[in-house]
Amino acid sequence: ITYSQLVQTREGQGRIENLLNSLVSGSFQSESSPPSSGIASPQYNGQNGAELPSAEADRLAELLASQCYMYFSSGSRLTYLGFRSALAAKAYPTANTRRISLTNQASGYLRRAARHWYNAPLVTGRILHTEDMESYDKITKRAMEYGSPLARAAAVLMDLEDVGAVVDLCLATASNFGGRRQSESEFDVEVESGPGDGILSWERDLYHRHQQDVRSNKEKSMSNGTTPSVQSRSSGSRATRPIVSGADVTARDALRTCHAILFHHLTRLLSSSQNLLAERMISVCTFSTDENFLHSLFRHLQNTNHEETLLRIDSPHLEAWLHEKNTQADGSHFLLWRYYTVQKRYALAGEVMWKCASDSGNDVTLDERIECLTRANNSYTAALAQSTDEKSISYDSSRLAKQVNGLVLPATRDGIQRMLIQINETLEVASLQRRILHTVSSSSNHQDLDDSAFKKLTHSLIPVSDLYNEYSGPLCHYDVCLLIMQSCHYHEVQTIETLWKSILLEEILPIATRSEAIKRFLEHLKAGSLLEHESISLLESETHGVQNDCIFENGDWVPVLKSRVVNLGKELYGKGADYTFPLEFIVKTLEGLRRLCDSVSG
Repeated sequence: ITYSQLVQTREGQGRIENLLNSLVSGSFQSESSPPSSGIASPQYNGQNGAELPSAEADRLAELLASQCYMYFSSGSRLTYLGFRSALAAKAYPTANTRRISLTNQASGYLRRAARHWYNAPLVTGRILHTEDMESYDKITKRAMEYGSPLARAAAVLMDLEDVGAVVDLCLATASNFGGRRQSESEFDVEVESGPGDGILSWERDLYHRHQQDVRSNKEKSMSNGTTPSVQSRSSGSRATRPIVSGADVTARDALRTCHAILFHHLTRLLSSSQNLLAERMISVCTFSTDENFLHSLFRHLQNTNHEETLLRIDSPHLEAWLHEKNTQADGSHFLLWRYYTVQKRYALAGEVMWKCASDSGNDVTLDERIECLTRANNSYTAALAQSTDEKSISYDSSRLAKQVNGLVLPATRDGIQRMLIQINETLEVASLQRRILHTVSSSSNHQDLDDSAFKKLTHSLIPVSDLYNEYSGPLCHYDVCLLIMQSCHYHEVQTIETLWKSILLEEILPIATRSEAIKRFLEHLKAGSLLEHESISLLESETHGVQNDCIFENGDWVPVLKSRVVNLGKELYGKGADYTFPLEFIVKTLEGLRRLCDSVSG
């Protein structure tokens, strides 16, 4: 590197800064971190695996701070002090008051140092941009191997079990690269005065300025008509380059590294038995106001199969994120329902499932809609059980209620009970629709429906009137017609008798008989039914060419008819609409058929 590059360019300053930071931060190696290459082994204390900096390292830090303060920045010195305090803390047993004091001191130093880590290659441990598909573990491992002060600081704080400081450290560094900046007061800590504090005012932060400040100065110079300095021009041109593989490492890479280091340690805690530390770490994370970070955290927990942990987070940001995902056709509505269930906000959980089931714009199958209705029923039932107030319950319907088919549900027990009635009625009709679908799918009746009608049958909740008039009736599903009349409490005697005639004759016709009396009885029964087109033949003495199961006198139709009447009677009778099972008409008809059978056998 030339003197000109060393003095005038940020790249020159960055290379020297990386070298000096390696000399300082490289003197630490956590219990779980891999050894770094090219750095001399530090003095080893021997207790708890802690490695304490030597007297030479202390003198080197003081010398750099006093004589190379333009390259050994305040951040570098704070980093060294943080590592020194952390290593000293590791020399004491867990729960020792001295260990706790030193740990707090170390986290304070490192928090303040993080505000100075705005050198992307230094934070990431690399100088070239790579693809964004790298795993968090791989990003963290590389940062550790190449001496990233952030990665090493996070590792030592994890060894000290100060998970809150790890979160603050990573988010503070992320704020240097586009993340939301934390409050300055959060990282205030008393720092002993150093040799470099007497530098001239014009020398302070000559090179150690945030990239955003450099760009701001450049824009200000351009607005004033002046020419920016060589340093600001170099920085500004690099910041505007497109991100391509092989280019210089970018702020986006550094931001992703900050999140990767945090998520790496969080995942290790979640995968181990240290549940309390993991919960504490997540709790600190959720206090962040950086929505981009929070969304990354939520996605990471979901993608690493820690959904139960994710749903236990009580955060308005998580609720808003789940609502946004709820509009996607990927099953995310179940995740939002689970969130409200875990948070014991059962009324909203039921509302989410009801909306998913009843929204005709969703590309959801009939079975999934029935599942949503069942869950909505269970959630609203839990909401009633949860309430102890007879007049009102805790129910926040501000977000969803206006979207549920125009239904605005009052925040009362009576309102929830009315909702349960509506859900149960819809669930009953949907079950009948599924019955029709099963019959249609397993028979040739599928050909009687066009593609749009079949799509409607398989992917929507059809209104009960349309289900009767467009499907069950035209497709001759007489049993379902009666069940629909029962569900709707539709008491029409003539229609009910017509359906029962059709059901009884469906198991008999077409038929042939040798008896005029039998033919007259069946013709009389067929009149007014929906099977008037079916034939009843009168046979001569010879029965050649007629199958035995098509002859009335053989009685093959008897067990089939008996089974159908018994099963349908169990579905209809005693359910509050006994008029759909007209006992007198059925008994009279069956008795007439029995007498005909007796006359034949006699």
